[in-house]
Amino acid sequence: MQRHEIDAYAAGSMVDSVTRWCRFGIIQHVVDGDTFDCRLDLGHRISVDCRFRLFGVNAPERGQPGYSEATTAFKAIAQPLMGEELAVVTWRDKRDKYGRYVADVAIPQTAGKSAAWTTFAWLSDLMLATGTVEEYLP
Repeated sequence: MQRHEIDAYAAGSMVDSVTRWCRFGIIQHVVDGDTFDCRLDLGHRISVDCRFRLFGVNAPERGQPGYSEATTAFKAIAQPLMGEELAVVTWRDKRDKYGRYVADVAIPQTAGKSAAWTTFAWLSDLMLATGTVEEYLP
């Protein structure tokens, strides 16, 4: 996908990137249409809970038309993935105006513990496909 400038074949090199970090994490909670809480595994039995803004999308804020629809769509996509370890890609030191780190999540095309990581979809693309959020690239 061009917004990320990486595809499934380049995903393995994300760890070596100076601008992006890739960690495995578990989505714990959907806050609204473009915000989620995730527990990241940092290795050595160390984890951290973080709030993330979904990369490349903008959802209506609470009280705006479409807020409920966007939040419901995000929950519908994320619910089957909760408890699954997923690749969370963050942009190093990039935060939004509310202090949330900007991230996207790589979802294996065949969900489950034994999924092959040769093909995946971006969570932001799945949200854009619902039509409840807009593309947003600052």
